[in-house]
Amino acid sequence: SCEEKKSTQGEGSLVINGQSTWRTSKGICKLQPRVLPKQLLLAVGSRLKVRFSEDSPLSDWPGVQGLSGYDKGNYMSVLYFAWAYILSARWVELLSRSADHECDMGYNVQVTDSSPPSDEQFNIQIDLGEDASLEEVFWWRTILCSEDGWDATTKYNGRVYLSPWSVSAEHAGLTVIGAFVGAKPEPPSSVTALKYLSRYCAHHRLY
Repeated sequence: SCEEKKSTQGEGSLVINGQSTWRTSKGICKLQPRVLPKQLLLAVGSRLKVRFSEDSPLSDWPGVQGLSGYDKGNYMSVLYFAWAYILSARWVELLSRSADHECDMGYNVQVTDSSPPSDEQFNIQIDLGEDASLEEVFWWRTILCSEDGWDATTKYNGRVYLSPWSVSAEHAGLTVIGAFVGAKPEPPSSVTALKYLSRYCAHHRLY
């Protein structure tokens, strides 16, 4: 069962109530099963704001021992934003099975918004490779270059909540190499987005 929780900041969250049952293995022991209640975070009221820093703990990439020919760059930020979307898309797909939830996965940006302006703050170029499709380019630009480019939501009891992995990049300074021409595509499923990420990692030989 779901339960709405209020917070002092005015942004509530949605938790799911469950329980785990612990039993002894087969044998002569007559201990009764123990039932432990548990609350898990299901949805949040606002997205997490992410800020980049040059002195973060992972600013110096340690590398990979025993392997050669891999890209020595630090791609943690790219992987972080990609997985935030993939997990949120899967969250929508699974939660949509519930009759109590009205879920949606959507883009917030227009086609004209997909290309960041030419500015000094956009100084990190993300190369997708020559084989990236138009839908793929649009997806990467949305998750990396737009502050609130996508939403994974559920409507419960008349209120809209966000996926727990909803993030927003503030002044990230990322720009995606690749042109996009055409109508705005539909957001990819979790499986398709995972293929985009896998192709990106293969292109840069990330491990």
